[in-house]
Amino acid sequence: QCAMIPIEGLVDQPLSKKAMMITHHGVSVLAFVYGIPTRTNHWFGAMSGLSEVSTIFPEGLLVAKHPRFRFPVWFLTPNGAGLRPSFVIFRIILFPTVILIFVLDATFYTDRSWNKATGPFKFFIIPSILVMFALSLSWFTKIHKGFMDKVLKSD
Repeated sequence: QCAMIPIEGLVDQPLSKKAMMITHHGVSVLAFVYGIPTRTNHWFGAMSGLSEVSTIFPEGLLVAKHPRFRFPVWFLTPNGAGLRPSFVIFRIILFPTVILIFVLDATFYTDRSWNKATGPFKFFIIPSILVMFALSLSWFTKIHKGFMDKVLKSD
């Protein structure tokens, strides 16, 4: 997570996109770190953190395309190929699953979960995952369009 912030800063992109990506990664780090000292809700933070597996591929593409770095052209292919399936598994499927587990846990195991969770953070878990899910859907439409453009162009 923390390594992604400087990469986003180096890439030539609109300031609004840089701000969105840096904020996203910063909030994610804070959410993960919160569960450590409080010893609550850390499972949901860790599960949501798995979404960052998919970040490896677009960051690889961003670095490879940056003019300061010289990567061989073949480096783009595995990054592009890994991006779509990792996004589907670690974002499109993962986020709704984590929300469902959270709701079921809070509903059916209230005394062991919801009532033991301390602080206001438990009220932000579902909204923060929904925001990450909405962002992921938005990004996936662009990823899918780029993929389809490449596939259709290669004919």
